[in-house]
Order: sequence, then structure tokens, then C-alpha cells
Amino acid sequence: MDNNFKTRKAEREDSGRIWEIRNHPEARKISNNMGEIPFEKHDVWFENKYFKNNNNYCFSLEDESNKVIGYCRFDLDKDNDNYVVSIAIDID
Repeated sequence: MDNNFKTRKAEREDSGRIWEIRNHPEARKISNNMGEIPFEKHDVWFENKYFKNNNNYCFSLEDESNKVIGYCRFDLDKDNDNYVVSIAIDID
């Protein structure tokens, strides 16, 4: 099988898919915060983190049908010295 995946800078509209991937039970098992996050809380966080702050970056991974199937985040740590990297892929 030949898969054509592409990455791109996350768009505001990706919030819902990224939330779904992050809230998957398997993803939560290995997250710092294992709890389920309500979409309303995630959506505000996503907006503030990646669209109002120029120091953080989020990239979406799309399959050949342009469906977001994963993401990679680069979040500047509190000391502004390093980035914390978070990667998740939809397993469904």
C-alpha cells in the first residue's frame, strides 16, 4: 500500500480533530494529564497556545484524503530555554 501523508502548520479548524486524537483512551494513558478534556476547554487553550502566541507551534499530519490523523506540538517551556515536544497519531 502506498500512503501519501503530508504535514502542515495546524489551522484553527484542526482544533476538533486534534482534541479527538488527544482524548482517545490510548493517548490519555501516556499523557501527563490522563483525564478527558472537555472540548470547550481544549478549544480555548488551542486558540491561545497556537494562534495568539508566536513561541509555540503545532503541525497536523494528514492522510491522502486530507483527514487530520495526527499532530506534533512544540511548546516552549516555562524557562524559555527548550521546547517540549508532543506527538500523537490516531490509532483508529
